[in-house]
Amino acid sequence: MSSLSRPFEMHHEGGEDGASPLNFFNTMEDQRKQQWKNFVSNLEDECSDDSAEEDIAKKPTGRGGGAGVAVGSTNDRDPPNGEEGKSSLHPGSANNSLYMQQLRGGFYMGDGKQDETAARPPIGMPSTLPLRDWIGYYASNNNQTTLSHMTMGKRIDKSYLEKATRVALSLANKLDEHYGGTGSEGAMHEKDVIIENVVVIDTDSEAVGFVCASSPSDSPQHSSQQGQRPVIYSLGRIYYEMFSQGLSCQSTSSSEPSSFDILKVADEDADSASDVEHDKRKQPRRETKGETGRGHYSALQLAGLPSSLCQIVADMLENFDDDGSGGLFRSDTSVASLSDVISDLQQMVDEPNSFLHDSLLMRMEPIIPDKLYGRNDELHQCLEIADKVFQCERKSNGIDHSQSTIMISGFSGCGKSSIVKEVSHVLEEKGWRCLQCKFDQEVRPQPLSIIATAFDIFLLDITCKLDNGGRQEVKKGLDHMLGDRDITTLCQLIPTLGKLMPVNDACSKPNKILFNSGDAAASKCRLHRLFGLLAKALSNQSHPLFISFDDLQWADPASIDLINSLVHGIIYDDSSEEPMSASGGTHMLVVGCYRSDEVTYSDPLATCIQQMKDCSTITLKEIHLEGLSSEDVNALVSDSLFYPRRLTRSLANLIHQKSAGSPLFVKEFLSSLATENLLTYSLSKHKWQFDEDLIQLKTVSDGVADLLARRLERIPDDALSGLQIMSCLGSEVSLEILLHLRNVCGNTDVIAGLDSATENLLIKKKPTSYSFVHDMIQQTVYQGINQQTRVRMLKEIADTVIARTPDTRTDAVLFVIVDLVNRFGPENTSSREDRALYAQFNLSAGEKSRNIPDFASARLYLESGISFLDAGYWTHHYSLSLALFKNAARVHWVLGKTNLMTNRINEVIGNAKCFEDKLDSMNVLIRSLTIDGTSIEKAFEHCFAVLEYLGEQFPKDLDGECIRSELVDTNAKLQQLLPESLYKLPIMEDVQKKEAMKFLSIASYLSYRQKNRYLPLLVCRMVRLTMSHGRCAMSSTGLAGMAICFARRNVTIAYELGKVAMILNKSPECFSPEVTFYVLAVVNVWKEPWQASLPPLLDSHKMAMKCGEIATACSMSESYQYRSFVFGSSLSSLENGQIYPFLGFLARHKRIAPYLSTMPTLNAISDLTGRPQRNVWEGIRGLEDDDSNLSNAFNKKDISRAVRIVSLQLMLSFIFRRMGNAERLVRQYQEFFNLHEAEEAVVAIMRAFYSGLIALHCLRESKDQYWMDIALNASRAMETWAEGCKWNFENKALLLSAEYHFSIGEFDKAADEYHLSIASAHEHRFVHEEAIGNELAAYFHLDRGREDLSNELMTRAIECYQSWGAEKKARSLLHAKEH
Repeated sequence: MSSLSRPFEMHHEGGEDGASPLNFFNTMEDQRKQQWKNFVSNLEDECSDDSAEEDIAKKPTGRGGGAGVAVGSTNDRDPPNGEEGKSSLHPGSANNSLYMQQLRGGFYMGDGKQDETAARPPIGMPSTLPLRDWIGYYASNNNQTTLSHMTMGKRIDKSYLEKATRVALSLANKLDEHYGGTGSEGAMHEKDVIIENVVVIDTDSEAVGFVCASSPSDSPQHSSQQGQRPVIYSLGRIYYEMFSQGLSCQSTSSSEPSSFDILKVADEDADSASDVEHDKRKQPRRETKGETGRGHYSALQLAGLPSSLCQIVADMLENFDDDGSGGLFRSDTSVASLSDVISDLQQMVDEPNSFLHDSLLMRMEPIIPDKLYGRNDELHQCLEIADKVFQCERKSNGIDHSQSTIMISGFSGCGKSSIVKEVSHVLEEKGWRCLQCKFDQEVRPQPLSIIATAFDIFLLDITCKLDNGGRQEVKKGLDHMLGDRDITTLCQLIPTLGKLMPVNDACSKPNKILFNSGDAAASKCRLHRLFGLLAKALSNQSHPLFISFDDLQWADPASIDLINSLVHGIIYDDSSEEPMSASGGTHMLVVGCYRSDEVTYSDPLATCIQQMKDCSTITLKEIHLEGLSSEDVNALVSDSLFYPRRLTRSLANLIHQKSAGSPLFVKEFLSSLATENLLTYSLSKHKWQFDEDLIQLKTVSDGVADLLARRLERIPDDALSGLQIMSCLGSEVSLEILLHLRNVCGNTDVIAGLDSATENLLIKKKPTSYSFVHDMIQQTVYQGINQQTRVRMLKEIADTVIARTPDTRTDAVLFVIVDLVNRFGPENTSSREDRALYAQFNLSAGEKSRNIPDFASARLYLESGISFLDAGYWTHHYSLSLALFKNAARVHWVLGKTNLMTNRINEVIGNAKCFEDKLDSMNVLIRSLTIDGTSIEKAFEHCFAVLEYLGEQFPKDLDGECIRSELVDTNAKLQQLLPESLYKLPIMEDVQKKEAMKFLSIASYLSYRQKNRYLPLLVCRMVRLTMSHGRCAMSSTGLAGMAICFARRNVTIAYELGKVAMILNKSPECFSPEVTFYVLAVVNVWKEPWQASLPPLLDSHKMAMKCGEIATACSMSESYQYRSFVFGSSLSSLENGQIYPFLGFLARHKRIAPYLSTMPTLNAISDLTGRPQRNVWEGIRGLEDDDSNLSNAFNKKDISRAVRIVSLQLMLSFIFRRMGNAERLVRQYQEFFNLHEAEEAVVAIMRAFYSGLIALHCLRESKDQYWMDIALNASRAMETWAEGCKWNFENKALLLSAEYHFSIGEFDKAADEYHLSIASAHEHRFVHEEAIGNELAAYFHLDRGREDLSNELMTRAIECYQSWGAEKKARSLLHAKEH
């Protein structure tokens, strides 16, 4: 018969009433209850005493003494015998009355206030009860259906223990709050800590309060050695009685035995209750306080309490110091601080099944919880940023808030992924949509497949989880952001998008090249834009998007660039009126994780992070993780063992010392201690045991890797073999691949082995894949395979997959094969057939990578394919060799690898069997020479050589008549096809003529850049080929080129040709984004209002960005910004809403030429507004100022940029009246630019206008004929242009005429023309030219002595400059006017 069952038997088998220890105990408790009733009765009598109530009003309140302290104890623990009916409180009826008021209303909460908001308990139980009555209430109302613990013949309800634990925690917290003030007024000491002074003030929430606090003079002085131990001992006595439902820790009189004595005697002899009582009375009374902690533990265990409560109470009672030894013989487990008590109880409250009832305690090894430790601050920071994203709204000026981004760094295993996982879990509950992707170290998958797969899984998850209404909402967002062509393109990377948004079965067309392989930046920009629009479509204010990228240190450059683009936002938004306002990040949070010790300063990731730091539209939060603190490690160890933290602290300190706080190391080290029996659980003692000295001696040479290696040695062979095969394929492997690998590398069933490994918590099984629990495990397994075996395994796995997927090979499988092949390399491949086969696989991977586009990956695959070719490859494998070298040349070119490009082109040209096989490489060579800038003439020569071979010859000597005749004849033939026949021409099918059109387009561009005389002949030939062989992509370009050629000869013909080109360009077969730019920027400026050209120019810029034509888009943007400036747009809006975002885009894509072409406009705005510039691109520092930029333009022979800089300097010099500098600029550059005619139409117009104004000013000063000639030429040109378009040129022509008449003394005519010019500028919305007209008219009338009119005109000029945004100019005029 067990000792736990004996009290139950005594209850049923006891003798006469009062003859058993149980009856004795009940009698004793009845006496205590009667004492309490008498005590309360006395207090009620005092409350009815009027004089006492008057005393209350007179007594001061406070925490120390007086009415603020209700005393209820003496130096003894219990009232003396025979004094039950008398109050044993400190003297003072007011104090006693206050005590009763506290019992009836609010109780003392430790701050001198009353709690008036306590919730009322269920009916049948008072809202406030003395603790002992509270215990008695539950003891008499046990729920017999949920009993689990038994004491002294009575069963203790599990729910009671949980309630009692919450009361105990509340009591410990209250006591800790009081005890922290020992020595101050109102503080408590241990003699007040008795059960009689504790009241449950809220029986619903188990909150407690004290009804007694001694005055400071009563506080005993304890040595610093004792600390909090005396009060802990007193608290332990209360817990003893509360948890056991009435057993006392010490008898109240010498004639009464303690509960411990009763239990002990009952355990020794349960056969006769009367004998027990008789023997007990013969023995001298044994005080519990004299028992050791182990004795208390046994008594409580005998009472039926769980070991967790036995342990904490016994350890608290260890603090009794009766012999004055100061705890010399005290147990090591004794509780030394209230914080330890609180910690133990808090764990019991939070996880009662584990820490209170011991239901999960009895096991042989630790169970590591899936929980985040020691990262609360970092987690809070992430969630705080997420909350800001969730609550953000669009700014009133149309520009989005900055994109929030978090970068988490730290060593391997420090918990980066765990933070992201926890953040994702919290955000999903708040309505966020979470997308996660993780990069791999060993395996190089399909380019961008990590990110694309993450989007694909995300869309599949949406399709499956959302109801029809939710799916329709997502589809609506996708339809709003993405067009059919966009969806068709993305479907090749994200198949699920095609299922969600079907578009004419376009997604089923394989491997269609949708990007411009001739311009890496253009193709990359288009792809980035599509992903940016997709992310924006999937996020909104109700459902923000959370995207996390894990292990970024292993991300390929293409993925880094795409992530950078997502963070920066797409360069424009179709719904925005501002062309360059960054958007797409308002409702999106991006989080990246990387190992800081594996990223160097020169890595692409480091560059990406630095760009984020430098960007003004990105809010970047960097979080660096170090190791866990010893307390955090202790929390992890405690939760893993389900053992109190105060008892695991020494073990945790050892583990922390070994692991440096690495969470992964801590978990593995803890598991290894249990595996090696250095940490064991004692079933008999209900405790974990370990030897600190042995653990201290345990060495771990290689950290986590060493622990993992030892762990792998203990798993079954089939599981290890499966892990080794899986490690060759990556950290996560799809079932599609694994199903092809049965019976490979000596393993008959890989999947069965992996299933076995899941039981060892090394990998996780998902519905469609297996993944390693941590990438460190995959690395350890892979690196544990010796080199020779690894090569053999890689080749066998690759050959197996190739053999088993002959007709069903997907792109994902293709890239798995190529990755395996390239890891064992050509040096381990001897067969010529195998080498050719592996080269062919690399060629396929390279072409697919180029089409994605990921040119960096394409280069690696193509060069790997070339490395597999054996000697004599041009003879044995001509087609394969040609394709590899041709594609490699193009990829090297777009990546700027000039030397490698030249080497591969020479290989093709030297070994090609026919000229047709050389065409693609010749195209690459010509384009590379064009971009170089200094080899345009050489590129032109190569271009004409190719055209000659293709049958398109041109005369070497040209004269004006030949050019004029060609233009007139071609236009005449074209007019015969207009207006309908041209648009009905068939599509060009002749391959040779299509190639000729490509090279004619390149040659016409080179001719335009060089300003040579071949341009009319080239564009006319393009038009003739279109008329004779049909339409193609370059047909509209040829028509636009003809319009440009006629622009300086016959504006009317040029304007009509421009219209034809624009109409033809609407056809999908003939669409070319640059056509719109050519027509708007060069042709229509002579006929249509300038302001009207801005919206279509903006639209064409957007269209070029959509198509990936980044060069054309940049040219359009430069033109748009320059025109917006010289047309009088708001300077502030232009600067912040357009120019700065565009410069940031150019900086990210390293587009130096358009960046430098845009800087003069920004410099002019900065000069006019007086605002300093912000540095956007550190890489071009030193070239931002106009003088350095102009010098660079001449060195690069970029005449177009040079003339733009000069024209803006002329404008600013005149506006700010820097006439000496203005005169110098005109004399230095006027004749040069007239000879070259290199400027755009608007630039030429503005240069002529300001040169004329400067010349007329200088004419009045010097009467030099040189200035008269320049002025007359400018005035005549402006009058001629005004005849074609009054809107654009009338006010300019009138102002030049007014200045001219002022200069020659015709003042009345000048006065009228000033007035007309101002009115015309106002009518046609040229506010800046209205300001200039008013200012010049003011100078004129001041010269004529009309000061009042001059002041009035000057005031209007200031107002106009301010309206434009030229605050600096306005201030200078205001200052001059005042002085």
